[in-house]
Amino acid sequence: MSIEPGQLHAIVVNNHINPTFGKVGVGSIRPTAVQAWVKGLQVQGLAPRTIGTIYTIFASIMRGAVRDELIRKTPCVDIRLPYVSKTTIRLLSTDQVAALYRAMLPEYRALVLVGAGSGLRQGEAFGLARDRVDFVEGMITVDQQVVVIKSRPMLGTPKSPASVREVPMPAFVAAALKEHIALYDPPDVVFRTALRHNLIRRDYFNANIWKPAVKAAGLMSDTTFHDLRHTFASTALASGVPISEVSRWLGHESITTTVDLYGHLVPEASSRAREALDKAFGSALSVP
Repeated sequence: MSIEPGQLHAIVVNNHINPTFGKVGVGSIRPTAVQAWVKGLQVQGLAPRTIGTIYTIFASIMRGAVRDELIRKTPCVDIRLPYVSKTTIRLLSTDQVAALYRAMLPEYRALVLVGAGSGLRQGEAFGLARDRVDFVEGMITVDQQVVVIKSRPMLGTPKSPASVREVPMPAFVAAALKEHIALYDPPDVVFRTALRHNLIRRDYFNANIWKPAVKAAGLMSDTTFHDLRHTFASTALASGVPISEVSRWLGHESITTTVDLYGHLVPEASSRAREALDKAFGSALSVP
């Protein structure tokens, strides 16, 4: 089953907004009630980023109510959201990626190289379809991901419009995918569970597939699939790929996000800037 873009919005409304506000008149919602609702989402154990996404959708609904003159002002005023900690950038060496690749169960092994070699998010890698892999052009099209709705994995749209993209597929990634497809002959989605051939659930994969492989490869126990994405970005930047291109390949909505995460990894940016400026102005100003 797939999820259309509008359905994802509806799922958030049905699962997280309607249980609290569905039977409440929009004009009677006060900021204190919104703050209590946000606190309740925390108590449920939702991640700060997830709560932020849910709140953003709720706030947009309230802004729409203001525009339609259903209410005079939005109740989403001075709402304190849970703190989102700064992302820790952990980079894996090529030897570590290779060790993890070898330690992974065969039916999931190519996922490691898709993450490290093309920078896909975990859900995007799980949702990669066979017809989105172009071996002739060496490109991967990212236009769907696996999401879990009421404990069921299903195909949905990527997290934002910018996440729909094409990314380069290095030869070693192409070789791994060709081998995987030849062995398992997937009709649609490339990676599925080994026994029942279901879409892969993140929690199942991380607990039963990923963590044992991380341990066997001798990596730090808290190494995540997202570290492969960080490794992809840092490797591309270290090779001189413009950060604007890396941002597009990562599917970031804004290059600011890419700069905030990886700007410090751009090699010799300061010295290159000095050399360029000295070359442009040095002779005119007689600066040696």
